[in-house]
Amino acid sequence: MRNTLYFLSIPFLILAGCSKAPEAVAPPPQLQDAQAADPPTVGRYTKMDDPLVKEYIIADVLSAEPTAMWRWTGKNPTFRFKLRKLENLRFHADFTVNNTALKATGPVTITWFVNDHELAKETHTTEGFKKIEKPVPAEWLKSNGENIVSASIDKLYNSPDGEKYGFIISNLGFID
Repeated sequence: MRNTLYFLSIPFLILAGCSKAPEAVAPPPQLQDAQAADPPTVGRYTKMDDPLVKEYIIADVLSAEPTAMWRWTGKNPTFRFKLRKLENLRFHADFTVNNTALKATGPVTITWFVNDHELAKETHTTEGFKKIEKPVPAEWLKSNGENIVSASIDKLYNSPDGEKYGFIISNLGFID
């Protein structure tokens, strides 16, 4: 009797194994990460410890540790920014006039430029933390290109190791 049940169950097992194969399904479309596809871009403001700060720096800013919150400048530090809006913006920068440098050079004058327009010229007779915040005329700015901000310091500090330093920059850019 066992053999009979065994032989009777074989056709059912064969039928169960002969089912219709599932239809082929295409794999889902592969989407690219929009941020990963494009190279890093600049915005309207940066801090010196920003991982993308090198994208903002064009010239004359000394290298520092990636997490450094400030960097020394040379004579003419230059930065790039991209703006979406142009109206009612102010340029803002936090910087420091170093005590040792000021004692060696005497008062220093820093002139700030936005797209080759002179924004401000300030003489600093004391050391320490400084801030500049000035409105920028919309007609000076570009929405379809880079906006170049530069500074020029009239006297550099010549360190004992032969390096030349301007001032210390912490952050800068455009604010509402």
